[in-house]
Amino acid sequence: HVEDSCSEREKIFFNATMQDPTLLHFQAGHRETRLLAHFYVFFVFTDPKVNNYFKRLVRDFLHYQDSIFCAAGKIINAIQ
Repeated sequence: HVEDSCSEREKIFFNATMQDPTLLHFQAGHRETRLLAHFYVFFVFTDPKVNNYFKRLVRDFLHYQDSIFCAAGKIINAIQ
């Protein structure tokens, strides 16, 4: 399943080095490393039930705080 999902991308497996930090930074500001999709689509779990569970968890529970949306609305109003 991993081979099908990753195709020609470099495979990086989750290990202790990735598990220990409290913060993982995905470099996305450069042309070679930019993310054109949500970060969690790049995670592949070999068990489909676990894969679906974690993707649904992110979809349902990770959201921007209301203060960010309010600030964005104020900026859009100021620009218009």
